[in-house]
Amino acid sequence: MSEEEIELSCKSLARIISRSKRLVVLTGAGISVSAGIPDFRSRNGMWKRYEPKVYASYENFVNKPEMFWKMCNELRNCTEGKKPTKAHFALRKLEEIGKLEEIITQNVDNLHQLAGSRKVIELHGTGKICQCIKCGYQGNADVVLPKGLIPWIDIPRCPKCGGLIKLDVVLFGEQLEKEKFEKAFEVASSSDVFLVIGSSLEVMPANALPRKAKMNSATVAYINKTTTRFDNYADYVIRGESDYLIPKIVEYVIEFMELGCGEKVIDTLSFPIQFIQNPMETITQVVATIVAWIGPKVEEEEVQNCLVDSSEIVEVVTTKKQHTKTTEEKEEENNAADKIMNEIKNSIKKRENDNN
Repeated sequence: MSEEEIELSCKSLARIISRSKRLVVLTGAGISVSAGIPDFRSRNGMWKRYEPKVYASYENFVNKPEMFWKMCNELRNCTEGKKPTKAHFALRKLEEIGKLEEIITQNVDNLHQLAGSRKVIELHGTGKICQCIKCGYQGNADVVLPKGLIPWIDIPRCPKCGGLIKLDVVLFGEQLEKEKFEKAFEVASSSDVFLVIGSSLEVMPANALPRKAKMNSATVAYINKTTTRFDNYADYVIRGESDYLIPKIVEYVIEFMELGCGEKVIDTLSFPIQFIQNPMETITQVVATIVAWIGPKVEEEEVQNCLVDSSEIVEVVTTKKQHTKTTEEKEEENNAADKIMNEIKNSIKKRENDNN
């Protein structure tokens, strides 16, 4: 994607998020790579060094726990002391301003919580807790597991019953925790915007979540460095680094909310006619520009009544109507929308200055 295409997509997606009521985010390993934590499926990912069915299957853990701990030792060393990324903090900001209902994460690194996010479903468990597969004992992994563990010698054992200890993470062949699984599907089903960040969508059931959201009429967006098998399901696919894209999108969301085109449905929009670039535009053109500003792609506003006061005010009363625009239409209207937003911003500032 070109820089211009990325910019337009970020703005368009941000407009939709600014109006959304139930934004749900699914994150994968890609969001934590810039923190120094390796992903799993890229060219240099963990699965290139550790065959998942050998090192990360539940059956193999029971029979050869030293294989699991060899891989886990590297992962624990990589995650120790790591801090949240810009993307993690940007998601926390969305939660703070009331625009994020839930984060569903495939990661076990605890970085969302360290960033301050509270609404987090850890679908695949957490590396901060360890548990005994025999008696069910649970404890803080940093306390229970020894530092400098030698996998072939120091097989962690339960302090209560002597059974095998594993990190509280879901291995291949192991069922997800029912409560987390059900909650993830519930929030995905009820979402109106479903955003996937840094996930290859190769693992079930996580890869079913965006499709579930789509089936229930949510706007689905993928932000990832590489393609996925499910790109065709998405309304938006934006290629790039999450540390660059997510803060940018959140910035635009805040801007649109401050301009009043966010949470509230706009029934009436008024602004001084002198701030329209060409005062001789027809009413139809003015309305088209305002429609683009309110939000392209998902909803177009059908004009019911247009009143023009030739001296100062253009007032447009509108109602919702479903519509999908072409890429060219979106680009053209986005450009026009940006001009109108800047003009409205300037008019607001001018009024504030005049009042002061």
